[in-house]
Amino acid sequence: MQACVYQKLDHREQRLHSRRGVISAWSVFALMLAGLCTSLVINQLWLSQMRAEAIRCAEAAALAAGSELLSDDLLKVHPADLENQWRLDRAKLSAIDMSRKYHASAGVPELDESDILFNGTDSVVASSTSTIPASVTVTYGGLRSDGGPKHSVRMFFPGLSGVQQAAIGMHATAKIENQPVAFQAGPGINIPMAPLAIPDDSTGRNSRSWTWLIEQGHGKDQYAWSNDSHTIQPGPDGLPEIQLTFQPNSVANQCGNIIPLNLCNQPNLDPSLLTDWMAGGIDADSLHGGVAAGGPTDRTAATSIVFPHRCTGVALTKTSLNPFADAIASALGRPVLFPITQSETESDDAEPEHDGSSNSTQALTLDRTVAARVMSVRMSKSGQVDIVLQPCVMTTATAIMDSTGTAPSNRYVYRMRLAY
Repeated sequence: MQACVYQKLDHREQRLHSRRGVISAWSVFALMLAGLCTSLVINQLWLSQMRAEAIRCAEAAALAAGSELLSDDLLKVHPADLENQWRLDRAKLSAIDMSRKYHASAGVPELDESDILFNGTDSVVASSTSTIPASVTVTYGGLRSDGGPKHSVRMFFPGLSGVQQAAIGMHATAKIENQPVAFQAGPGINIPMAPLAIPDDSTGRNSRSWTWLIEQGHGKDQYAWSNDSHTIQPGPDGLPEIQLTFQPNSVANQCGNIIPLNLCNQPNLDPSLLTDWMAGGIDADSLHGGVAAGGPTDRTAATSIVFPHRCTGVALTKTSLNPFADAIASALGRPVLFPITQSETESDDAEPEHDGSSNSTQALTLDRTVAARVMSVRMSKSGQVDIVLQPCVMTTATAIMDSTGTAPSNRYVYRMRLAY
């Protein structure tokens, strides 16, 4: 009887040992499966994170390359034969430098020159008369000579997932546009436009006009803007200049003058508002309070300046001219938009009026805008203000581009945007 009991106990013990072994095997299998699933999830999260960083890098690199393309060198009267080629090379180097910064901070692969495409191809513009590309594309893709992905990241747990490297396969394109038809202010975003109109003779016959001095290259070249030090320096830089004048108590629509503007046609305009506009740009509240866009009822249109634009030239007293001249001086070296209006005379025989006898207000039609840097401001004891402007290339997010493609191109004003 006792032996029978011991036999049963041994048999039960063997069954327990056997059962424990089966449970342990399934536990190991479950742990391995959980580890595999975890590794796959972590790999996917890691790849998603790296692709997100790569797209941010590609966007930043495309915008950096586009910014390098839009330099003041585009406006040189006599560019070097290889000026465009150098500009494209600098644009590629700028994009590569941006990718190196992202590589150091986020670990994304670095770019090389073949990853930066202009107008969707890797060709370059060699002719000095060619325009800048309409787009810059930065690509994380392609294959190496051995058939593997050119840009890839090493995965976590490659042994468990069986995947050593994963391709990124992302790209970004920056569009470069220069057919502005309007400028729109927004919350905290002012239009970088001076409330000053430049009278011009579009035929180029007047030797004091913007067309003659700047666009035909007959102006003096006495100042240079240094992008490295962000300072104005004496000496030529290949860009012509124009000197413009205005007097207190006078609005003279003739070449050689410059006209203060009531851009939003506000009745009883406070002269201090002109000073604010010159110092900080045209704000949305000022435009909405006037009729800048011809009296629209919706706020979006009412915060825009659409060209051609009708407004009024205003005369400033000597008292209000002093702070206004100071505001102009505060803009030294800064790219600013200047509206162009057609002058009343196209003759060189008519000298600019500086006797203060002209009208205190005058209706004007602003045809287009140019961009320029204020290089010098001088004010005499009589109150006459002399301004020297040098043309520049300007990029502004406030520009509204023509959607039909029929508007003329503007060699001074551009907008860059990411295309998705």
